[in-house]
Amino acid sequence: MASSHGIRWFWHGAILSGIAAVSLLSAAEPSLELVSVTRDVPERGKLPAATMVQGKERNSFIVPAGWRLGLETKSGAVLLQSSEYAGMIEIRRMPLPENGADWKTLREQISEPAKPQEVREDYAWVGTPNRAQVFDTSETMGSFKLHRRVCFMLREDHVLVISLLAREQGFVSCLRAFEIVLASLRQEQPASP
Repeated sequence: MASSHGIRWFWHGAILSGIAAVSLLSAAEPSLELVSVTRDVPERGKLPAATMVQGKERNSFIVPAGWRLGLETKSGAVLLQSSEYAGMIEIRRMPLPENGADWKTLREQISEPAKPQEVREDYAWVGTPNRAQVFDTSETMGSFKLHRRVCFMLREDHVLVISLLAREQGFVSCLRAFEIVLASLRQEQPASP
């Protein structure tokens, strides 16, 4: 089994490769601020949550138990990492493509041409008031087989991208955390001036 230090470097490299693929896409996006909050959930009490503020948009979500919250300021991404380094969830904005926002174009826009990916599933996510699409891919990074689940949520002038990246053996255990983030994600009204 790899040391936690080695696994951390693995995730750092995996995330940076994903960030590099979208760094040009997020260059025109407003800066991102992350605020830790709590959310009162009926029958569950107060749960740790976070609010990401970008421009006039505010999105909040529950932080899954055992996951650490961070901010990648260069790419404008919120990162959540599982305590055992089994997976990483990334949330970020992406501008709408000039030629429209069909799901295939969006998938191609975040994929790296040098890394062939096998799309395994593709379906609509109905747990949000916005149009949303989820797809799964598999890829190989070194000796690791990686699985990625990505959700695109269309907003008025951009796309919110929520993605889970996990090694093959940890993917299923990380899906619950991904679903918690997706199901709890709320676009909040901007504060009145």
